[in-house]
Amino acid sequence: LTSQEPTITSLVHLGLVAAAVEGLGLVERIDKRLPLDEDRGVEVTHGQRVKAMIINGLGYTSSPLYLTPDFFAELDVERLLGKGVQSEHLNDYAFGRTLDALFTYGTTRLFSEIAFEVAQERGLLGESLHLDTTTLLLYGEYPETEALAQRADMADMPVPTYGHFKAHRPDLKQVVMSLIVTGPSS
Repeated sequence: LTSQEPTITSLVHLGLVAAAVEGLGLVERIDKRLPLDEDRGVEVTHGQRVKAMIINGLGYTSSPLYLTPDFFAELDVERLLGKGVQSEHLNDYAFGRTLDALFTYGTTRLFSEIAFEVAQERGLLGESLHLDTTTLLLYGEYPETEALAQRADMADMPVPTYGHFKAHRPDLKQVVMSLIVTGPSS
């Protein structure tokens, strides 16, 4: 027995999130696409940082990025993120470099590649595929499509526009929603 006080750490619900990320192999898949420069003495890989951002986003949603080390201070970081990872490694500079690397690689490209790999490995790309769309008709005035597309805060938002209407109302703008289902439930 030592005279030191025991240290208590917690996983709370974030252990389940970490296990889901590990089950999908996200860290390894990201690290394969976004390797780090070994000569710079980096303690945490891009994949581990993305995992930390996912965990942080599901547990500390209203705090700025620079407070991430505070969030992980009371958690068992090694168990959540990997051997040797400490909360002070998860600073805003490290996350900034990862976000830059994700932007350079392309977030849509990264997501698509990883999602396709996982779907192939798990047999989710069945022989049957069901696609359905619906249109939401919009009443009122909306800014022009070009003006919305140029706004940075609206870049990922659906843009109301005229088009082919199932409801035969060419006088109204619309937004189209799509759903694709595969496998036995389709």
